[in-house]
Amino acid sequence: MTFSIRNDLLFQNGSQVTNVRTSRKYGGSLTAKPDLVIHYTVGENFGAMVAALSRPNAGHGSAHIVLGQKGEITQVENFRTRLWHAGTSYWKGRNNLNNSSIGIEVCNQGWLNERGDDGRWRQKQKWQGRWYTSRWFDPSEVFVGRHPNSAVYIPTFGDARPNVPAWALYTPQQMAALDGLVSVLKSTYNIRYVVGHDDISPGRKQDPGLCFDRNRFDVWNGGRDELPPRPNPTPPNTGVSSYPVLGMGDGGYAVKILQRKLAEAGFPEVGTADGRFGPKTEEALKDFQTKHGLVADGVAGPNTYAKMF
Repeated sequence: MTFSIRNDLLFQNGSQVTNVRTSRKYGGSLTAKPDLVIHYTVGENFGAMVAALSRPNAGHGSAHIVLGQKGEITQVENFRTRLWHAGTSYWKGRNNLNNSSIGIEVCNQGWLNERGDDGRWRQKQKWQGRWYTSRWFDPSEVFVGRHPNSAVYIPTFGDARPNVPAWALYTPQQMAALDGLVSVLKSTYNIRYVVGHDDISPGRKQDPGLCFDRNRFDVWNGGRDELPPRPNPTPPNTGVSSYPVLGMGDGGYAVKILQRKLAEAGFPEVGTADGRFGPKTEEALKDFQTKHGLVADGVAGPNTYAKMF
């Protein structure tokens, strides 16, 4: 897919994407050299999320882009309009980033705080006196761990550890679309930083959550790696089946977690936790496996994770 921007409106493959209006905005325009903030919607239904982020109700915010699970996109207003997506926030000398940032809302359920007897997860929360639940997510669709912004307490239900929820995975279509969106926004608006909502509002926000690939931020920010570090997520209380099998050539946040755990376990040959599974990571992993009586195949799977965590 190819993105372009004309007169502050987004085009995809030469055609303008759907554009909607909202009254949930500030007057005037964004400051020069804005930041770019990534959010999750706490919902998967693209149409419902577009409606929620563009309707005038006082209880809803807004954002410049809504990105669906299949990569579908709707733009709210235009990119120079100040929208209500950041709230109380601070980043690198700026307060109230509504005035100085573009917001992208990615359709994702976020945290899932109820674990069923069958190992599946769903979100359960009370809103205005009523209980609401999401669909059930299979273990293969989630990553279990405690977010570092633990001041935001998430009550858990069923067979789940206190304040240790699961997190819904993002789709490949979403991540591919985000790469294209970030690229065109950076080149058009001279973006200062690309950050998560949890970076600019650490006392109250956790999106885009533990499943979002933190390596993407390093790349989008030109390798500056200035975002707050993320500690290792806590594995599920019934094992590590939801951790991905990792080997040579893999990459992403899960690899970075593996590299940090190897370094903590006394295998410094792993080198920098850069999220790329290369020869150094394989060598350190084989040494770890040998020490713990495992088959030293250089592939991280359930048996390796059981010893590591």
